[in-house]
Amino acid sequence: MNSEPYYSNGKRGFTLIEVMIASALFTMAILSILGMVTQALESARRIQKMPPDAGTLAAQFSVTNTIEEGSESGDFGELYPEYEWTRYAYEVGSNGLFQVDFVVKSSAGHPYESMTSMLLYKPGSKGSLSR
Repeated sequence: MNSEPYYSNGKRGFTLIEVMIASALFTMAILSILGMVTQALESARRIQKMPPDAGTLAAQFSVTNTIEEGSESGDFGELYPEYEWTRYAYEVGSNGLFQVDFVVKSSAGHPYESMTSMLLYKPGSKGSLSR
């Protein structure tokens, strides 16, 4: 007499529990690999040197006490040797309200431009409207 159940045809397969455990292990492995790849990409992005932003110029300029109307330009020295900046300041109200526009451009030929504008209230400054 055969000891195998009547529904078996002699071939053994995986049980549902074994398939579920294998699926769970596979999912955990994929998720851990995905986490490591995400961390590696984040680290690579952090070490890339980003181009200068006009907002940093605006932040530095905002601490000045007086503003002179006109334009001024310069570069970033050794920190960003391929970039130049220009600042345009003009009075927009007779009470000492100035608009200052900042532009950062690449001098190396590749297309890059960063612009920002800000309004500053500096009543001690003399502009063309307050004379």
